Parts: sequence; C-alpha cells; structure tokens
Amino acid sequence: ELHFEHGTMLWNEQSDLIYVLYNDPAQGYNAGPQWAAYPDEWTEGMPETDESIQAPAGLKQPRRGFGLVWRTHEEVRLGLGWATDSESGYTQSVQSTARRVHNWLYITARHEGTWALGPDGGAWHYIP
Repeated sequence: ELHFEHGTMLWNEQSDLIYVLYNDPAQGYNAGPQWAAYPDEWTEGMPETDESIQAPAGLKQPRRGFGLVWRTHEEVRLGLGWATDSESGYTQSVQSTARRVHNWLYITARHEGTWALGPDGGAWHYIP
C-alpha cells in the first residue's frame, strides 16, 4: 500500500495486479475511472526509480512496481501526484462478489478497514 497526494496504490501478490485508487479522477487529466488495475511488470534487476525524476521536498517518487506503473502511465502520474510516504507491505485478504456482472472487489487495508472497489473502475470507498 502506498499513499499519494491524490490517491492510493495497492499491490496484490496473488493476482500480481497494482490497483490505483484516485481521490479525484479528474485531477490532472480528463475525467476517467475512479480506480484502475495494472499488471505488475517490474522484475528484480530493473531500476527501482528513475534518477532523472526528482520529487519535491517532503514527497517521494514511488519505487519498484508502483513506480513503474506511475512512470509508464501518464494518467496515473498526473492523477495521483507524488507519493506521500513509503510503500508498506502487509498480509492482505481479497474477496469479490460473485455476480455474473458488476462485481465489487474488497481488499483489506494496511491499518484495519477495507478498500471496496466498485464494478468496472467505478466508485471506490474505504470502510473503517
């Protein structure tokens, strides 16, 4: 889990997906989904960061898989802004509704609570 100026990134080891949750989907680019999932394509031996990118004081460039998604996808970089802390791993539980269509995805959060991701990149919310 990694927090940004305008959202959060989550990585799920089992699916090897990085979930990007935007606080404001219109922040920095045209209105789009409120969350999106990207495959984690970072592998050991790849650069963890881009040394040519310098974060403003008090903020951070995301690293490893989060950083690769952030650097590769302009909509992610513009939509999230800079990281506000360092990534933190934890044991996650993931559950999905089992409807034929329009399923919700539930991912436990780092500090208790659950992230609830609506169907098709729609709304998301945090359940304390």
